[in-house]
Amino acid sequence: WVGKPPVAGTAEAIANGLAPSAWTRLSAGEGSM
Repeated sequence: WVGKPPVAGTAEAIANGLAPSAWTRLSAGEGSM
């Protein structure tokens, strides 16, 4: 966790506080989207 910002609060508050560039789309497998 070195270099990572501290995380505290609700999942909604944490997600809303992140920049759009912090998100990465990941595949859950073929046909999942």
